[in-house]
Amino acid sequence: MQQSRGIKNILTGVLSQVIILAVGIIIPRLVLVNLGSEANGLLNSVTNILSYMSLLEAGVGTATLQALYKPCAVKDHKSINSIMAATQRFYRRTGIIYFFIVICLSVGYAFFIDSDIPRIDVFCVVLLCGLSGVISYYFQGKFKILLSAEGKRYVNTSITTIIHIAISVSKAILLVLGFGVVAVQVSAFILNIVQMLAYYIYMKRHYKWLNLKEQPDFEAISQRNYVLIHQISGLIFSNTDVLILTVFATLKEVSVYTIYAMIYGMVKAIAVAIYEGYEYALGQAYNTDRNKFLRMFDAFELISIIVSFTMYCICRYMINPFLELYTSGVNDINYIDRWLPWLFAAFYLLHNGRTASGTLIQIAQHFSETKWQTILEAVINLLVSIMCVQLYGIYGVLLGTIAALLYRTNDMIIYAAKLLGRSSWITYRRWILNLVIFIGVSMLLEQFSFPMSNYLLLAISACIVAIITISIFVVINAIIDRKNATYIFSILRNMLRKFSLRLGRRSL
Repeated sequence: MQQSRGIKNILTGVLSQVIILAVGIIIPRLVLVNLGSEANGLLNSVTNILSYMSLLEAGVGTATLQALYKPCAVKDHKSINSIMAATQRFYRRTGIIYFFIVICLSVGYAFFIDSDIPRIDVFCVVLLCGLSGVISYYFQGKFKILLSAEGKRYVNTSITTIIHIAISVSKAILLVLGFGVVAVQVSAFILNIVQMLAYYIYMKRHYKWLNLKEQPDFEAISQRNYVLIHQISGLIFSNTDVLILTVFATLKEVSVYTIYAMIYGMVKAIAVAIYEGYEYALGQAYNTDRNKFLRMFDAFELISIIVSFTMYCICRYMINPFLELYTSGVNDINYIDRWLPWLFAAFYLLHNGRTASGTLIQIAQHFSETKWQTILEAVINLLVSIMCVQLYGIYGVLLGTIAALLYRTNDMIIYAAKLLGRSSWITYRRWILNLVIFIGVSMLLEQFSFPMSNYLLLAISACIVAIITISIFVVINAIIDRKNATYIFSILRNMLRKFSLRLGRRSL
């Protein structure tokens, strides 16, 4: 069951991110060409600011997910219903607050952000973006958590991917036809309502036993206050750069930052989809089979580090040739930069490379024990970013984030090692090995000159670069870490064998 759901999670996750990558790069390009960098900066700035509304969740989502792993593993429906009932009560209370904050933000943003865009348009954009978030939070949030805990992340992925494609297509059509930014957001809002209905129908059909009127188990999600501290740190990490640039720089500079962040973020999403497919299995194994968990954790850590270093090595090399084509015809600000690809690579490597350690801390529910570390990470990020943005602009906010990550990533690696009762050198050795490979492959690729004058040649060159990079990373890691590599390959063989047998039965 776990392998079957894991395969579905990984396949749908990767396919979803490839599709989102394909359609997602089209919309910002159309916005840049048809509406300009300022409109693109506005849309991205609004999205980042509204993401802070997730603080209203106050850690309930993550606390609920961790609390659900054990009852989901043993099919204890009564406990699941009690936890979900507590979660729903909290979401309903805070959902109303969310709505009124969106109204206030819409007014405030329209009057206090310096922009040539009409105030009424700014108001409508913020309002429509915010209402989409309110709908997702109030009606869908609890269902997404339960599906993830049960290993059905592929259901979440399938629904959101279909809606994302629909939103992207509608936006593209409206932009090509000459409609403005408000009409674009109206179409997205309508399709978010369709997504809400899709979740409602699925849960009614497949979870008839779900009873949200059960006696709420608030104790099960009692860690939510400590989770909130971690969420605040996570939001600062994810959105401080754009917020600081919005305040201290211009929307055009925000646009440059968000274009780079969009590309690296899409690569991150593909990487996350690969190793998130079995995250639920780790959570369930931690509560039921310790020895199995330790084997799975080692494999999980190795995979997450290899995938992160490999994909960001490819991205760093390919991003500027891609942006030269992508931003051609956009002359209001320069998008090509020598150092931004390296700074963004360092940013995302430090973040993604610590995935295994962070996952272990979450599964163990050590939110209270690590609250001061995550607070310090946020403080470092804010202080260094605000000081450096005045001198170095975009470079400054990235340096602030990297400084915070250098502290927190090392802290998480050491803390996770203590939870496992082993030396942190095991993890550091994997980091050092893959960092050396990263630098070596980067130097090797610089010796070649690939043709990239159009999108077809760019795609062909990207495939060649990917084959070279993936081969080098996988082979070297497999040689150095044979034990875990053998375990991973055995799991892959079993997955492929079961998958082929299932296809064979269906063909009969």
